[in-house]
Amino acid sequence: MMEIPTLRDVASACSLVGVLFVVRHLVAMRRIWAVDGWPRAIRDVWRATRTDAYGPEFEPDRRHAARQLYVGITFLAVGLLLFAGILAQAVLGPVFAQAGLA
Repeated sequence: MMEIPTLRDVASACSLVGVLFVVRHLVAMRRIWAVDGWPRAIRDVWRATRTDAYGPEFEPDRRHAARQLYVGITFLAVGLLLFAGILAQAVLGPVFAQAGLA
């Protein structure tokens, strides 16, 4: 019979998948940056989220990169929120137990 994964395993998996999608975003953007020029500031990385930011010839690549970024940020946020919940439970659990609230 299959076991249910622990919350720590789910948080780790979400974080890892998020990092992988962000890396996929950077790989997709590398194709555009090779022609358009490498980003000079962190705000240039977010330019992929704007429609027609690189012109119509790069629009399919830009949309693909933006999707990878959105999915990666979502998975990273879920993973980090789960880790924050685990940490809060570990820190506040004994306090609530001692106060008789748990």
